[in-house]
Amino acid sequence: MNISEGSNRAVIENIVQVSRWVGDVHSDPDHGRSVITLLATEPMVLLDEAKKVARRTIDLVDFTICSGVHPRMGVVDVVPFVSVDPAKALVAEDLRDHFAQWIASSCSIPAFLYGGNRSLPEVRRDAFDRLDPDFGPKIANPTSGACAVGARPTMVAFNVNLDTNSKEKVKDLPGHLRKAHTRVLSFSVGGLQQISANLLEPDMYGPDAFVDDLKILIAERDLKIVSCELVGLIPYGVLSKIPKRRWSELDVTESQTIEYRLKSLI
Repeated sequence: MNISEGSNRAVIENIVQVSRWVGDVHSDPDHGRSVITLLATEPMVLLDEAKKVARRTIDLVDFTICSGVHPRMGVVDVVPFVSVDPAKALVAEDLRDHFAQWIASSCSIPAFLYGGNRSLPEVRRDAFDRLDPDFGPKIANPTSGACAVGARPTMVAFNVNLDTNSKEKVKDLPGHLRKAHTRVLSFSVGGLQQISANLLEPDMYGPDAFVDDLKILIAERDLKIVSCELVGLIPYGVLSKIPKRRWSELDVTESQTIEYRLKSLI
Protein backbone atom coordinates (compact mmCIF):
# COMPACT_ATOMS: atom_id res chain seq x y z
CA MET A 1 0.00 0.00 0.00
CA ASN A 2 1.41 3.39 -1.03
CA ILE A 3 0.35 6.34 1.11
CA SER A 4 1.09 10.02 0.51
CA GLU A 5 3.14 10.70 3.64
CA GLY A 6 6.88 10.20 3.65
CA SER A 7 8.39 12.61 6.16
CA ASN A 8 6.29 12.83 9.33
CA ARG A 9 7.63 9.89 11.32
CA ALA A 10 5.06 10.25 14.08
CA VAL A 11 2.19 10.03 11.61
CA ILE A 12 3.74 7.10 9.74
CA GLU A 13 4.32 5.16 12.95
CA ASN A 14 0.77 5.90 14.09
CA ILE A 15 -0.52 4.46 10.83
CA VAL A 16 1.53 1.27 10.74
CA GLN A 17 0.95 0.40 14.39
CA VAL A 18 -2.69 -0.45 13.68
CA SER A 19 -1.59 -3.72 12.03
CA ARG A 20 0.60 -6.54 13.29
CA TRP A 21 0.99 -7.80 9.72
CA VAL A 22 3.28 -5.01 8.48
CA GLY A 23 6.22 -6.70 6.80
CA ASP A 24 8.05 -3.57 5.67
CA VAL A 25 7.79 0.22 5.65
CA HIS A 26 9.78 2.26 3.16
CA SER A 27 9.37 6.02 3.63
CA ASP A 28 10.84 8.71 1.37
CA PRO A 29 10.49 12.44 2.18
CA ASP A 30 11.52 13.49 -1.34
CA HIS A 31 8.89 11.28 -2.93
CA GLY A 32 6.40 12.25 -0.24
CA ARG A 33 5.19 8.69 0.20
CA SER A 34 5.56 5.52 2.21
CA VAL A 35 5.29 2.01 0.84
CA ILE A 36 3.71 -0.19 3.50
CA THR A 37 3.91 -3.90 2.78
CA LEU A 38 1.27 -6.04 4.47
CA LEU A 39 1.82 -9.79 4.53
CA ALA A 40 -0.62 -12.54 5.51
CA THR A 41 -1.35 -16.17 4.69
CA GLU A 42 -5.14 -15.74 4.87
CA PRO A 43 -6.83 -13.50 2.26
CA MET A 44 -9.49 -12.10 4.59
CA VAL A 45 -6.86 -11.20 7.18
CA LEU A 46 -4.99 -9.24 4.52
CA LEU A 47 -8.19 -7.46 3.47
CA ASP A 48 -9.05 -6.49 7.04
CA GLU A 49 -5.53 -5.23 7.74
CA ALA A 50 -5.51 -3.16 4.56
CA LYS A 51 -8.75 -1.52 5.66
CA LYS A 52 -7.27 -0.69 9.08
CA VAL A 53 -4.19 0.95 7.58
CA ALA A 54 -6.25 2.82 5.00
CA ARG A 55 -8.72 4.12 7.56
CA ARG A 56 -5.95 5.39 9.84
CA THR A 57 -4.23 7.06 6.87
CA ILE A 58 -7.44 8.82 5.87
CA ASP A 59 -7.86 10.06 9.44
CA LEU A 60 -4.32 11.44 9.72
CA VAL A 61 -3.23 12.63 6.26
CA ASP A 62 -4.66 15.65 4.42
CA PHE A 63 -4.30 15.43 0.64
CA THR A 64 -4.46 19.21 0.25
CA ILE A 65 -1.04 19.57 1.87
CA CYS A 66 0.66 16.45 0.50
CA SER A 67 3.81 17.09 -1.52
CA GLY A 68 6.66 15.20 -3.18
CA VAL A 69 8.14 14.38 -6.58
CA HIS A 70 6.13 11.20 -7.08
CA PRO A 71 2.74 11.44 -8.85
CA ARG A 72 -0.23 10.76 -6.58
CA MET A 73 -4.02 10.47 -6.66
CA GLY A 74 -4.84 10.50 -2.97
CA VAL A 75 -3.70 9.88 0.60
CA VAL A 76 -4.29 6.15 0.14
CA ASP A 77 -2.72 6.42 -3.27
CA VAL A 78 -2.25 2.85 -4.49
CA VAL A 79 -3.39 -0.43 -2.95
CA PRO A 80 -2.11 -3.43 -4.91
CA PHE A 81 -3.20 -6.93 -3.91
CA VAL A 82 -0.55 -9.45 -4.86
CA SER A 83 -0.67 -13.21 -4.86
CA VAL A 84 2.82 -14.68 -4.60
CA ASP A 85 1.35 -17.87 -6.08
CA PRO A 86 0.28 -17.13 -9.71
CA ALA A 87 -2.33 -19.87 -9.43
CA LYS A 88 -4.20 -17.72 -6.91
CA ALA A 89 -4.41 -14.59 -9.04
CA LEU A 90 -8.21 -14.63 -8.86
CA VAL A 91 -7.99 -14.33 -5.07
CA ALA A 92 -6.06 -11.07 -5.48
CA GLU A 93 -8.70 -9.79 -7.89
CA ASP A 94 -11.46 -10.62 -5.43
CA LEU A 95 -9.66 -8.78 -2.63
CA ARG A 96 -9.10 -5.81 -4.95
CA ASP A 97 -12.78 -5.55 -5.77
CA HIS A 98 -13.85 -5.89 -2.14
CA PHE A 99 -11.41 -3.22 -0.98
CA ALA A 100 -12.36 -0.82 -3.77
CA GLN A 101 -16.05 -1.13 -2.92
CA TRP A 102 -15.29 -0.63 0.77
CA ILE A 103 -13.15 2.51 0.40
CA ALA A 104 -15.74 4.00 -1.96
CA SER A 105 -18.77 3.31 0.20
CA SER A 106 -17.27 3.68 3.68
CA CYS A 107 -14.84 6.53 3.04
CA SER A 108 -16.44 8.37 0.09
CA ILE A 109 -13.24 8.00 -1.93
CA PRO A 110 -13.41 7.28 -5.68
CA ALA A 111 -11.75 3.95 -6.48
CA PHE A 112 -10.15 3.06 -9.82
CA LEU A 113 -9.34 -0.58 -10.55
CA TYR A 114 -6.20 -1.69 -12.34
CA GLY A 115 -4.77 -5.03 -13.37
CA GLY A 116 -5.30 -7.22 -16.39
CA ASN A 117 -6.01 -4.99 -19.38
CA ARG A 118 -5.68 -1.72 -17.43
CA SER A 119 -2.36 -0.57 -16.02
CA LEU A 120 -1.65 1.79 -13.13
CA PRO A 121 -0.04 4.38 -15.46
CA GLU A 122 -3.25 4.36 -17.52
CA VAL A 123 -5.29 5.03 -14.39
CA ARG A 124 -3.02 7.92 -13.39
CA ARG A 125 -3.22 9.39 -16.87
CA ASP A 126 -6.94 9.01 -17.50
CA ALA A 127 -8.60 9.28 -14.07
CA PHE A 128 -11.55 11.71 -14.01
CA ASP A 129 -10.93 12.51 -17.68
CA ARG A 130 -11.40 9.56 -20.00
CA LEU A 131 -11.87 7.17 -17.10
CA ASP A 132 -14.63 7.30 -14.48
CA PRO A 133 -14.14 5.70 -11.06
CA ASP A 134 -15.20 2.07 -10.88
CA PHE A 135 -16.72 2.72 -7.46
CA GLY A 136 -17.64 5.77 -5.46
CA PRO A 137 -18.08 9.48 -6.20
CA LYS A 138 -17.34 10.89 -9.65
CA ILE A 139 -15.10 13.58 -8.19
CA ALA A 140 -12.11 13.36 -5.86
CA ASN A 141 -12.66 13.52 -2.12
CA PRO A 142 -11.71 17.07 -0.96
CA THR A 143 -9.25 15.91 1.71
CA SER A 144 -8.42 12.33 0.66
CA GLY A 145 -8.36 12.41 -3.15
CA ALA A 146 -8.85 9.12 -4.97
CA CYS A 147 -7.43 5.61 -4.79
CA ALA A 148 -6.07 3.15 -7.33
CA VAL A 149 -6.73 -0.44 -6.27
CA GLY A 150 -5.01 -3.22 -8.17
CA ALA A 151 -4.46 -6.93 -8.55
CA ARG A 152 -1.12 -7.87 -10.02
CA PRO A 153 1.70 -10.43 -9.95
CA THR A 154 4.76 -9.88 -7.79
CA MET A 155 7.05 -7.10 -8.99
CA VAL A 156 10.21 -5.42 -7.68
CA ALA A 157 10.47 -1.67 -7.16
CA PHE A 158 14.05 -0.46 -7.43
CA ASN A 159 15.77 2.93 -7.37
CA VAL A 160 19.23 3.92 -8.57
CA ASN A 161 20.75 7.28 -7.58
CA LEU A 162 23.22 8.91 -9.99
CA ASP A 163 25.99 11.41 -9.26
CA THR A 164 24.38 14.38 -10.99
CA ASN A 165 21.72 16.97 -10.30
CA SER A 166 21.24 17.66 -14.02
CA LYS A 167 17.83 16.69 -15.36
CA GLU A 168 19.12 17.22 -18.89
CA LYS A 169 21.71 14.46 -18.54
CA VAL A 170 19.16 11.83 -17.56
CA LYS A 171 15.87 12.95 -19.10
CA ASP A 172 16.01 10.38 -21.92
CA LEU A 173 17.26 7.47 -19.79
CA PRO A 174 13.79 6.19 -18.81
CA GLY A 175 12.84 5.90 -22.47
CA HIS A 176 15.93 3.82 -23.22
CA LEU A 177 15.36 1.57 -20.21
CA ARG A 178 11.64 0.91 -20.61
CA LYS A 179 10.76 -2.54 -21.85
CA ALA A 180 7.48 -4.42 -22.19
CA HIS A 181 7.58 -5.30 -18.50
CA THR A 182 9.74 -2.51 -17.09
CA ARG A 183 8.39 0.89 -16.11
CA VAL A 184 10.93 3.64 -15.49
CA LEU A 185 10.78 7.26 -14.32
CA SER A 186 13.42 9.79 -13.27
CA PHE A 187 13.22 12.14 -10.28
CA SER A 188 15.27 14.88 -8.68
CA VAL A 189 15.99 13.58 -5.18
CA GLY A 190 18.31 15.10 -2.58
CA GLY A 191 20.50 16.90 -5.10
CA LEU A 192 20.85 13.77 -7.25
CA GLN A 193 18.98 12.27 -10.16
CA GLN A 194 17.17 9.05 -9.39
CA ILE A 195 16.17 6.40 -11.90
CA SER A 196 13.15 4.59 -10.48
CA ALA A 197 11.97 1.29 -11.94
CA ASN A 198 9.13 -1.15 -11.48
CA LEU A 199 10.36 -4.53 -12.69
CA LEU A 200 7.15 -6.33 -13.57
CA GLU A 201 8.75 -9.68 -14.44
CA PRO A 202 11.67 -9.81 -11.99
CA ASP A 203 12.24 -13.54 -12.50
CA MET A 204 13.24 -12.74 -16.08
CA TYR A 205 14.65 -9.23 -15.62
CA GLY A 206 15.80 -8.45 -12.10
CA PRO A 207 17.60 -5.56 -10.41
CA ASP A 208 21.04 -6.81 -11.49
CA ALA A 209 20.08 -6.85 -15.17
CA PHE A 210 18.46 -3.43 -14.85
CA VAL A 211 21.58 -1.94 -13.25
CA ASP A 212 23.79 -3.51 -15.92
CA ASP A 213 21.72 -1.90 -18.67
CA LEU A 214 21.78 1.43 -16.86
CA LYS A 215 25.57 1.29 -16.45
CA ILE A 216 26.03 1.00 -20.21
CA LEU A 217 23.88 4.08 -20.80
CA ILE A 218 25.48 6.28 -18.16
CA ALA A 219 29.09 5.36 -19.04
CA GLU A 220 28.90 7.44 -22.21
CA ARG A 221 27.59 10.38 -20.19
CA ASP A 222 30.42 10.19 -17.64
CA LEU A 223 27.96 9.43 -14.85
CA LYS A 224 28.28 6.96 -11.98
CA ILE A 225 25.93 5.16 -9.61
CA VAL A 226 25.96 6.56 -6.09
CA SER A 227 23.62 4.02 -4.52
CA CYS A 228 20.89 1.48 -5.18
CA GLU A 229 17.71 1.05 -3.18
CA LEU A 230 15.12 -1.69 -2.97
CA VAL A 231 11.65 -0.29 -2.30
CA GLY A 232 9.60 -2.78 -0.32
CA LEU A 233 10.46 -6.47 -0.49
CA ILE A 234 11.79 -8.92 -3.06
CA PRO A 235 10.80 -12.58 -3.63
CA TYR A 236 13.51 -14.99 -2.52
CA GLY A 237 13.37 -16.65 -5.93
CA VAL A 238 14.41 -13.37 -7.56
CA LEU A 239 17.13 -12.66 -5.01
CA SER A 240 18.57 -16.16 -5.37
CA LYS A 241 19.18 -15.55 -9.07
CA ILE A 242 21.42 -12.57 -8.28
CA PRO A 243 25.05 -13.57 -7.56
CA LYS A 244 25.72 -13.02 -3.84
CA ARG A 245 28.81 -10.97 -4.65
CA ARG A 246 26.46 -8.33 -6.06
CA TRP A 247 24.00 -8.16 -3.16
CA SER A 248 25.97 -5.40 -1.42
CA GLU A 249 26.23 -3.36 -4.62
CA LEU A 250 22.46 -3.60 -5.14
CA ASP A 251 21.70 -3.10 -1.43
CA VAL A 252 19.68 -6.31 -1.12
CA THR A 253 19.77 -8.98 1.58
CA GLU A 254 17.91 -12.16 2.43
CA SER A 255 16.16 -10.32 5.28
CA GLN A 256 14.44 -8.16 2.64
CA THR A 257 12.67 -11.11 1.04
CA ILE A 258 8.93 -11.65 1.26
CA GLU A 259 9.47 -15.13 2.65
CA TYR A 260 11.80 -13.97 5.43
CA ARG A 261 9.48 -11.18 6.60
CA LEU A 262 6.36 -13.34 6.46
CA LYS A 263 8.05 -16.03 8.55
CA SER A 264 9.00 -13.41 11.14
CA LEU A 265 5.35 -12.34 11.47
CA ILE A 266 3.78 -15.77 11.87
